[in-house]
Amino acid sequence: MNRQQLDKSLRSLANEQPIPVTVSGDCMDPLFSDGTRLLVSPEKMYWPGDIIVFRRWDRQLVSHRLLAYYRRHGERRYLTQPDSGSRPDSAITVDQILGKVVGGDCVKEAAKIPLWQRLMSVIRMCKVILVRIPAFLNRQYR
Repeated sequence: MNRQQLDKSLRSLANEQPIPVTVSGDCMDPLFSDGTRLLVSPEKMYWPGDIIVFRRWDRQLVSHRLLAYYRRHGERRYLTQPDSGSRPDSAITVDQILGKVVGGDCVKEAAKIPLWQRLMSVIRMCKVILVRIPAFLNRQYR
């Protein structure tokens, strides 16, 4: 069974009931840290501020906060960033997403995202856009 088939099977299982995932690392500290067990479930829609679990380009499962999503070449892309990180990750597609954190041995704000945290995610995304505007304009007017 290849990775895509495995991920599809995991998402299918998670539709039945949330699946447990154990955290390795501390990039989302203090919400959860190394060894924390999270419950993950796929959703029809993910919103800025949600903490999602996805398969990264190096095949590792990662849990980071969703900043925004956008369309590119007809496909929806998701932009994430760890809470302790200063830069967003590379954009991912819906096929890479296992689901969002819905519970587990973490603080409740990891599963029930407060409004202020969702707003902070939008602000972080605005900062990313503002940093990229000068480079974009430079390329457009050369």
